[in-house]
Amino acid sequence: MRSLLLAVVFALSLTPSLGAAENPRFALVIGNAAYDGDAALANPANDATDIAATLTSIGWSVTRVINADRKTMNRSISDLRNAMSAVEAPTALLYYAGHGVQINGANYLIPVRETFESADDVRNEAVPLQSVLDMFATAMGATVSSPRRF
Repeated sequence: MRSLLLAVVFALSLTPSLGAAENPRFALVIGNAAYDGDAALANPANDATDIAATLTSIGWSVTRVINADRKTMNRSISDLRNAMSAVEAPTALLYYAGHGVQINGANYLIPVRETFESADDVRNEAVPLQSVLDMFATAMGATVSSPRRF
């Protein structure tokens, strides 16, 4: 199991670029930095705050979450999915800065205030990136494949 700093930016839209009034834009911005001990990170909270401010300034509806535990991350994801489901043709953007882990090709976002001692702990207690993407796609009436590597 390898740990890495992960920054994910993922945008999904079902329609061509339309004006904000015609194409509601939603962003979930998560910055996790307050990990225990040596795992603590310096920049994710600041980066998430800057990204959220920028997106807000250009008309996005932004949910900003800083130093989220698993329950907070999952609740934020569900709330955003519900908001997106209530409108027609939304655009979604996920920005995540914090620790992430890849196990057997699956990517996981690591919440703060969790302890992982094995790959099974990660599978059970972290937030699978694919499940986030799937929830967004469901809210938009689409399907999403795994994110592309750049």
